[in-house]
Amino acid sequence: AIETHLIRKSRNGLTYIAEWKGGLLEHKMGHLTCFAGGMFALGADDAPEGMTQHYLQLGAEIARTCHESYNRTFVKLGPEAFRFDGGVEAIATRQNEKYYILRPEVVETYMYMWRLTHDPKYRKWAWEAVE
Repeated sequence: AIETHLIRKSRNGLTYIAEWKGGLLEHKMGHLTCFAGGMFALGADDAPEGMTQHYLQLGAEIARTCHESYNRTFVKLGPEAFRFDGGVEAIATRQNEKYYILRPEVVETYMYMWRLTHDPKYRKWAWEAVE
């Protein structure tokens, strides 16, 4: 259901999970939703026949989007929420979304992605967040 109704791609290819509010799709992804990259990647392990790579790739795409939300800020820490509308991608546009309160979801996804793929970029991205 998440894939069918909420997962979208931005104009430049970032995969995000939109929010469903009052019957409308809001092209916004909350920082808390970044846990889903790790969730999909972990789900790949027990996925139906032929879907393992699909779910691992979906996890990687969400991890990349969350990394972009960090990378696109001045301080390199992701905002509470980021948007994909009005010509912006993975950027907080509202004042009440431009804060960071030590949420672990992005780094958690990096950890799972590294453990499952051993791609060193996930360790690099986690270290960037620490720095």
